[in-house]
Amino acid sequence: MNVNELLKRAAPANAPQFTGTWGIMVFRPDLGSRQEFVIGAVVALNNDSTMRTKWLPSFSRISKLYGDALPTTEITGLVNGCTHAINKSFTKSLGEIDSGSPHIRVDACGFFSSDEIDTELARLLKRHSGALWAEPEAREDSMNDDWAYSQMLKAIEKLNVPQSIIVQNRSLTIGQRNLNIAFDNGSSYASVVSGRYTNYSTVERHIYKAHIDVTSAHRLHNRVQNPALFVILPPIDRPEEIALRQKCLALLTAIEDTGIVPYASESASRLAESVEKWAESR
Repeated sequence: MNVNELLKRAAPANAPQFTGTWGIMVFRPDLGSRQEFVIGAVVALNNDSTMRTKWLPSFSRISKLYGDALPTTEITGLVNGCTHAINKSFTKSLGEIDSGSPHIRVDACGFFSSDEIDTELARLLKRHSGALWAEPEAREDSMNDDWAYSQMLKAIEKLNVPQSIIVQNRSLTIGQRNLNIAFDNGSSYASVVSGRYTNYSTVERHIYKAHIDVTSAHRLHNRVQNPALFVILPPIDRPEEIALRQKCLALLTAIEDTGIVPYASESASRLAESVEKWAESR
């Protein structure tokens, strides 16, 4: 075999598109203990003034180790604050990073080289976090408005809510119009919307549709009490849920200015309690 001939024929490999230095983000819940967990990965790219971070898809496995002493929401809040501090303190190297909390530090690991930043960071984080890594699960679009309506009906069965306020199949016909209405307390109408669709654009579309239907029914029947929307929000077990939740709440705040009274919670039971009070206000 002529090695020199083979080398002449070999095509040069393309250089990776992104290079830099990567590290892990280490979480110490109890500063008096040595127990630590790798919960994130970060990369500082060459010739780039921004940083890329990747956190665990879910912090539930850490939370279960500590029970009520460390709920998932507390970890998520800490991570959000640290992400902001890390991005703000970064200039050129990982050594300059300040997480803003003694509970989280950044340890540099070595050279980074890849064409897909997020994919490579996820691979590195998965390797170093071990059993803490849980594959992210997409929200089911089966958790749609019909699902939200059924959850609400199950929840209000346990309360002192008159069955007369329930609009069967959340379908109300007024003249030639068929409107999606869930409840009617005699003075106002209300709709139920799911905030657990996979994409925010879908959630936004359904909230706007419910807004139109409930205000139309309110206007056509000359109701005196402001119409209401009951929205089942996504839980915040995973970091990506936070953005969706915040957008939903911001949208509900915006439509409140139009005369809608919004109620929002990740718990159907809590929303059912709001329905009970709403029914009594007629």
